Amino acid sequence: MSLKRNFILATLLVGIFLVSVFKVEAVPFDGEFWFNNVKYKTLSTPTDLTNTGAPDSTFNRIYIVTAAMGGCDPDPTHLQVINSAPGETNFRGGRWKIYILSFGKDCANFQDAVSRYAQNRVEFRYSRDLEKAISDGVASLGSPVRIFECPVINDK
Repeated sequence: MSLKRNFILATLLVGIFLVSVFKVEAVPFDGEFWFNNVKYKTLSTPTDLTNTGAPDSTFNRIYIVTAAMGGCDPDPTHLQVINSAPGETNFRGGRWKIYILSFGKDCANFQDAVSRYAQNRVEFRYSRDLEKAISDGVASLGSPVRIFECPVINDK
């Protein structure tokens, strides 16, 4: 093979590798979320930690709240909640699993859950409120839809 052909082949293989490593799944994640009534933000990075084999305990959670179907989905920029932040003892350094939470197909289910579980009765800003709704069977939590790493900063 010629040097030019080897170079083209190597460039093509590196390109394929980079595309496969840095693929980002389509997840409704906007990079802003709440933790204990404090807004945080991040840049969604192209990392993918899906097949690392790392134990669940090495990740924190990002909950994306949806009211499911029926046209009553809440504004997602106000309803992403994390279960830890920098400075907390259980913060895992920015390693995340994104979970979609659902409150059923009826708008009333979601509105009832907000009034019963959300601290401010308007929107969820505390992970403990969401986790209580999950444990009470009011909200359902599926498998992680994305596993990745990104920094977190306070949005002050």
